[in-house]
Parts: sequence; structure tokens; C-alpha cells
Amino acid sequence: MAVQESAAQLSMTLKVQEYPTLKVPYETLNKRFRAAQKNIDRETSHVTMVVAELEKTLSSCPAVDSVVSLLDGVVEKLSVLKRKDLVNIEMFLTAKEVEESLERRETATCLAWCHDNKSRLRKMKSCLEFSLRIQEFIELIRQNKRLDAVRQCYKEDGSSKSPDCPVCSRSLNKLAQPLPMAHCANSRLVCKISGDVMNENNPPMMLPNGYVYGYNSLLSIRQDDKVVCPRTKEVFHFSQAEKVYIM
Repeated sequence: MAVQESAAQLSMTLKVQEYPTLKVPYETLNKRFRAAQKNIDRETSHVTMVVAELEKTLSSCPAVDSVVSLLDGVVEKLSVLKRKDLVNIEMFLTAKEVEESLERRETATCLAWCHDNKSRLRKMKSCLEFSLRIQEFIELIRQNKRLDAVRQCYKEDGSSKSPDCPVCSRSLNKLAQPLPMAHCANSRLVCKISGDVMNENNPPMMLPNGYVYGYNSLLSIRQDDKVVCPRTKEVFHFSQAEKVYIM
């Protein structure tokens, strides 16, 4: 019993996973099938009419020229029904071309396919184009074209949103609303002692214990060429303080 339930659950899981993958090709195949069926029915009726006319003509002992003309018409109608013209080979050739390009780590062909089928992909909420953009960025980095990779990121706008993007998630935005803004165009270092900004006129100096203070603040608290760290109360020689360079 347990084996049957697990098999049923596995079957349902496979159906859920395969349905989005097979939906688009199934709809395309169904559409092409209906069009081909109409074409076959129409041409079959034409062939039937020509054959009936040929049989009617033969029953009255006609001339050879008229029979040849009717036979040519039958051949022409039958040539339309060749199976080669009804095979939907273009779709499979396109799929093969996309697969081969991805095996060569090229994304241009697949991106072009995504552009042609963007309405279908949007309805499916597919992340394929977003994944391809990431892969495109990775390939540029792999080819040591880092500047081109950065330009590619800036060039892409929001036309290919991903439903899994955490920045676009409303729930995460609500959680992050009370948090301070993470973006800072110009960073500033402030001295813990004086509250002054540490810059080229007041360079940051690091004591041996790892704490950093402004040069002017250390001068103000220096006594007998020694400074006391306000946080740990450790005593160091002023010459032990090292200048910090921030890139």
C-alpha cells in the first residue's frame, strides 16, 4: 500500500514538473496539426473530385488527349499531399540549433528564441531569459572581458524581470523598510574620540590593538609621548600608531 502511494505521489510530481515544459510545444503542435488536417481534408476532396471526373470521362470512351489532361490533373493534386511538406521540421531544427549553441556556451541564439516567444514565456512566468543573462555575464568574465560584462549589466533594463528577484519581492521590501539605507555614494570615517571626519587633514591612525582614531585626536590625548585607548584603556607609545590607507 505504501509503495502504491509513493508511486502515485512520484507520478503526480513528475506531471507537475513536466506540464510547464510540455505546454508550449504541445500547443504549437496542436495548432500545426489542426492546420495540416484542414489542408489534407481540402486537398483530399479536390483529388476525389478529379478522380470522379476521370472515371466519368473513361466510361464514355473519350479521346486520349482528354484522358492525359485528366491524369495530369490527378498527379498535380496528389503531389500537394506529399508528406514532406506536412512535416513540422522547422521547429525541431530551431530547437537543435539552440541546444548546440548552448553546448558551445553561446547564449545569443537562445536569447533570440526567447525574444520571439516572450509572450509565452511571460505567461509561464519563466526565468529562462534571466538565467541566460546571468550565463552571458559569466561567459564574459570567463573570457576576461570584465568591462564588457559590467556594461552588459548596465545595458539590460527591467524588461526581463525575474519573479524570483528578492529586490522586487513585496514581502522582503516590507521587512527591509525600517532598516537604514545601504547605499552610500561617498563613505566617511568619523573619529570615535572627537566626532570629526578623518581625511587627509586628519588621517586615520591605528593603534596596536586594532582600534582606529583620528590623528588630531591622538595628539590631543597624548601625554609623555603615550596615548591611552579610550575603549580598552591600554597604553601605547604614540610612535606605535600606524597610518591607515583606504582604497
